[in-house]
Amino acid sequence: MGKKSARNLPRHKERKYEVARRERDERLAARRTKDGGYKPIAPKGRGWRIALPIIIAVLVVAAILWILSGLGVFRSAFPVLRIGTRNIYAAEYNYYWNNMRYYYDQQASYGMLPQDANGRLDLNSGIGLEGSESSTWGDFLDKAAAESIRDIYIQADAAREENITLTDERRAEIDDFFNELNTRYGGQFGADNYLEQAYGTGIASSVLRPILERSALATQYAEVKTTSFEFTDDEVQEYYDSHQDSYDEVTWHQRLFKPAAVDSPTPTVSPSPAVTGGATPTPTPTLSAAEREKQIAENLDKAKKEAEDFLEAINSPEEFTKENSRLDEEAKGSDDTNDTEDNSVTEPIDTSLMPEQRLSSIYQKEISGWLFDTERKPGDKTVVESGGNVYALYFVGRKRAETVLPRVGYVIWGVTEPNIPTPEPTPGVTLSVKEQEEQQAKLDEQYETALQMEKERLGILADEVVKKATDELTFRGAMEEALGNGATNGGVLEKTLPSYFPTEGRKWIFSPERKIGDTTVLVEGSTVAMYYYIDPGTQQQWHFEITEQLREEAYSKFMGDARASASYKITEGGFGARYIDRK
Repeated sequence: MGKKSARNLPRHKERKYEVARRERDERLAARRTKDGGYKPIAPKGRGWRIALPIIIAVLVVAAILWILSGLGVFRSAFPVLRIGTRNIYAAEYNYYWNNMRYYYDQQASYGMLPQDANGRLDLNSGIGLEGSESSTWGDFLDKAAAESIRDIYIQADAAREENITLTDERRAEIDDFFNELNTRYGGQFGADNYLEQAYGTGIASSVLRPILERSALATQYAEVKTTSFEFTDDEVQEYYDSHQDSYDEVTWHQRLFKPAAVDSPTPTVSPSPAVTGGATPTPTPTLSAAEREKQIAENLDKAKKEAEDFLEAINSPEEFTKENSRLDEEAKGSDDTNDTEDNSVTEPIDTSLMPEQRLSSIYQKEISGWLFDTERKPGDKTVVESGGNVYALYFVGRKRAETVLPRVGYVIWGVTEPNIPTPEPTPGVTLSVKEQEEQQAKLDEQYETALQMEKERLGILADEVVKKATDELTFRGAMEEALGNGATNGGVLEKTLPSYFPTEGRKWIFSPERKIGDTTVLVEGSTVAMYYYIDPGTQQQWHFEITEQLREEAYSKFMGDARASASYKITEGGFGARYIDRK
């Protein structure tokens, strides 16, 4: 029997190449036409051939978009909001929003605002102000950031229109800021990382610089524009006539008659028999709420009667001062705690005199209401109840705040508190109470000695400025030198209000004996101050304050008109809001 053909073998016994050849022959036979030709090959997977290029294109586009997003292209292409026709992008908005957030976080840390679980401002908490019941602190910051940016653009645009440019001093401050950042964070790369972490994605030195320059220009313009408004004396007088209470000063004498205190109606805890040695303690008598209210009213009436009797014999400021001093001495003599003898001689102080006080500085409305009554005249006296206390009042007079405001130069040094280390305790040795007190007394003495030495050292530096200050020019030179050598602050006040200075400085500056070129060095609290009296000035306080008020009102109107214009209307940016980075 002849050899079997591979084509006739069972399929499971065929070799692989034979199977492939047979399948190919079968495919060719299937394609053969009746005329001996072949049918065209029908394409397989046509859908994939169409979809694959589309999928590749989509992936390429997605990759490009992802790269562009990482580079911040979209953040710079889609605005967060619009001010008029101007686009505001995420980086600028983030800077102002987060800057405000940090400020209000600080207020929250003091307990002044609601806190979240991390101790920061709770953005979801309601503001709680009238008219803002439905608003949260987050809503408030969103609105405040947008309005702040708008106001800066209003002022910066106006500055450019009026050819006002940033001063060299302000530009130098911005340069110093970035130099300090680079130094602190090891170069611009580190500084940019810090800025992005602090103020949001997209903030870098190159982005922040124009923002700060625009903000500084806006501040500069506000100062220039405000001082550019001028008003006549008649306009100032007209404003005064309508607001006299705000610009007048009153002088009066006052003595407090404090009603006797009344115990709380809550029963006190009596000592246990164990404490009293087994004896039954005597119950502590207590007042009911009604009895307590009655006692309070009786004590108040008694204090009023004492005040009325006191005023009955008073017919002049001098008599008020004398009688007040007598009562002070009696109270001092009857004070059981005053068991130390004081032989020092001091100038008597009139504790009753309230000289030249403004309405804004008098917190008891019952007292200020009586003092600023239009019918009030010198010699009037009365008894006033305020806050559960009784006051005897004697009216001396009322006048405009006519203090002439001088020009004064000053240099201030802050006194650094000494650090006196506490001795390390000796192992195994416990100090007695007396030894601890002696040790603390020694530490206190060392502290006071070191503090006094520091004040004397700063006083020597202040005396050096005094020696060099022979006129305004030399004072300014000495001031700059002192500031470069550690002085805390210094400058020249063109209009020196009394409220600018602590008590001793105010007394020295506004003394009627003061003359041009006078100098002094004063130590007050934690500061050493050197003052140079440059010029007595000519403008009175009331006139200066009203002029400043009118300027503020004029500038507020300027800003209000600009805010109301279509050029500075705030509208949301839409898609760009997703790039806001609230820290």
